[in-house]
Amino acid sequence: MAYFENPGSIGAGLPTLKRWLENRNKGKSINSFLEDIEVSKVAICDAGDIGLLLFEELEMSDIEVVAFYDRNWEALRFIKNVPVLSLDRVTDLMEDTLILICPPESYDDIRKYINERNDRIGTLYLKDLVYEI
Repeated sequence: MAYFENPGSIGAGLPTLKRWLENRNKGKSINSFLEDIEVSKVAICDAGDIGLLLFEELEMSDIEVVAFYDRNWEALRFIKNVPVLSLDRVTDLMEDTLILICPPESYDDIRKYINERNDRIGTLYLKDLVYEI
């Protein structure tokens, strides 16, 4: 998966992080939004800094994080008992799981890759999520 071999710069995600913080300052959370649309299980595509921040926010809710997907899955293996997997394992996910995609530089490629392998599950880009709240 070539698009996972070259991580993007942090600068690409700064507008998303800014909006996320603005939302939090206004009392709006990702947790509440996902609960309002009846999401109970998610997988996070990114076990880096942004993915971990998202995980920490989701830990404050009843939303279950069932997996992380990351290019460094072999080195990471688990984060707080949540498995870190290769994106090739996306076929294992059930249709009631939403994949939250964090990396801004490769969102379209990742979404396409997921949909080609498991079209029963939905994907949501973190940037779209924080602007929807």
